[in-house]
Amino acid sequence: MKLKLSIFALLALLLASCTQEIIIPETEEEVEKAGETVTINATIPQEDTRVAYNDGTRKLSWQTNDQLLLVGFDGTTYKGHSTFTYTGNGNQFNGTKVPGATTYKAYYPASAITLDGNGNVQFGTNFW
Repeated sequence: MKLKLSIFALLALLLASCTQEIIIPETEEEVEKAGETVTINATIPQEDTRVAYNDGTRKLSWQTNDQLLLVGFDGTTYKGHSTFTYTGNGNQFNGTKVPGATTYKAYYPASAITLDGNGNVQFGTNFW
């Protein structure tokens, strides 16, 4: 009986010593990339959209101060969001990347979007 108690006590000590979380410090390169300004290109399909129509070129176009909301994820984990503003040049928008995000969802216009704590779009009570 004492042998079993001794074995269980040793196993408990062994498990307790291995449960401490290991924290890996960020490298300088990762710290520098957090908050880095990037430029994206956003093209508009010529179907249903709510941006401006140019009679001269017969194409849809972005307008000054148009903003996209980019919601960043790492797999299915929400990492944050960032607003990107139209530069006035082609289809380019400037904004700050979301640290730790590997994939993004983009929404337009940014001002009309409300997110919950998991990065999901919240619809108003009068939406439907």
